[in-house]
Amino acid sequence: MQKWEEEAIIRAEGKAEGFEEGIEKGIQKGKENTILNNITQLMNNLKLTSDQAMEALGIPKADYKKYADKL
Repeated sequence: MQKWEEEAIIRAEGKAEGFEEGIEKGIQKGKENTILNNITQLMNNLKLTSDQAMEALGIPKADYKKYADKL
């Protein structure tokens, strides 16, 4: 195998890893946005506080601040 072929394979593998990381980050961001939307809807529709909404959704107490900061 030629040196340029090896380098092309390494670049392709790096691109694939970066692509996978990007997809994973996008999925996580989508999940977070859904949770934030659900919290907001409960707050608006049922007049719950953010803590009450997060409790109703079963969000771990350790994550309350993370979501409250983004509301």
